[in-house]
Amino acid sequence: MLRSLLRRLWPLDHNRLDRLLQKLAVMHVGAGDIPGEPLGRKVAQFIKVMPPFLSKIRKAGMTPAFYAVHGATFLDSIEAFERVWEYVPDLKMKFDPANWDYHGDDYIDVVRRYGHKIGYIHIKEHVNHKGEKAASQPPAGFGDIHWGNIFAFLYEHNYKGYLSIEPHGPIWSKAPYREKMILLSKRYVSQFML
Repeated sequence: MLRSLLRRLWPLDHNRLDRLLQKLAVMHVGAGDIPGEPLGRKVAQFIKVMPPFLSKIRKAGMTPAFYAVHGATFLDSIEAFERVWEYVPDLKMKFDPANWDYHGDDYIDVVRRYGHKIGYIHIKEHVNHKGEKAASQPPAGFGDIHWGNIFAFLYEHNYKGYLSIEPHGPIWSKAPYREKMILLSKRYVSQFML
């Protein structure tokens, strides 16, 4: 049972994890999911399975940062993170404001209240237009995400982690727009850097 649960919660084995740890500074991963199970059981299984992996990642000098509201993860709400933080208070979140916004959550409130729990940030943008979510996913500053507000709260939480520009969507993630997206995002975000 533990092996099958491990595959559902974390698709890495220790050997594969050892190889990855030699190459990375931050590891952002999904927490896995057990569809149909209540949140309490998912949290209990996560707490049961994850400690050896978290320990190994930390001993390698890395920060594990878990996907939020995206992909194969039961960490699909701030409530789910809060429940895990009761047991693993230093667990970090991979924060992608566009994903939180697309999910229908107040991403500014997440960073305001939990900026100290963020371990990695995706710089990604989207434009919501005439009821269509993510009608475009252009460079940072070209869409609906309030980056100034985000950086204000990151500074208040003394955020020292990584920022990663993420080309996304059917247009801006491919040539000839990809390079433009990266350069324009970098230029925009740099105004918030000291």
